[in-house]
Amino acid sequence: HCLAVYWCKPQLTSGSAGIWRMRRALAERGRPMHQRSPALSGPMSAACRQASSVRIDDLVDRDVCMLKADVEGYEPQVMQTAQHLLATRTVSTLQLELTKTPKSKNQTCAAIKMLEHLDALGYDFRQVNQRLVFMPFNGTSWAERTNVWARLPKFPSAAARARAIKHGTTPMATAYRVDFSTFSTNLIGIVNPRRKPATAPPYPSLVC
Repeated sequence: HCLAVYWCKPQLTSGSAGIWRMRRALAERGRPMHQRSPALSGPMSAACRQASSVRIDDLVDRDVCMLKADVEGYEPQVMQTAQHLLATRTVSTLQLELTKTPKSKNQTCAAIKMLEHLDALGYDFRQVNQRLVFMPFNGTSWAERTNVWARLPKFPSAAARARAIKHGTTPMATAYRVDFSTFSTNLIGIVNPRRKPATAPPYPSLVC
């Protein structure tokens, strides 16, 4: 499980490239040893550690560049502990590794409520799929690429938005079922100043 908060000066272009570099590094950890980049070819091990849980709002009260949560499907509960931070500070970028919870309707409902709330806070989301993660470098570093964000699929997609209108559902609820087609997926959200509300709406109840 992973939760990380990064302090830095928000810059859309370099920030997107930085997210991409980190995502590619994490993805390479899952490759066979002989296929990894030299910098990631060292030995790895796993061990269990017990840790206490804390609320993000109890730890962070300042603007942040990036908030990353990879908690095996419990992202709604994690983001709920950051509701004051999201409402009163600037969190420029979010990275959420969502895991589908088909056996828990309540958790699925909570995830959709979380996405709808983040959308209401002005976040534009893109989906990071494995095809793009493992795209060849072709002699160019990711840091030098300025169009990474534009190449990521939108979440919700245009198809999901059209289906939502047709069936009378919300775009995020439809995107969760249509665009989220694998067991897990990475979403990158960047706050759009033009859509950010002057007053943040209250965080929804996760009880469904």
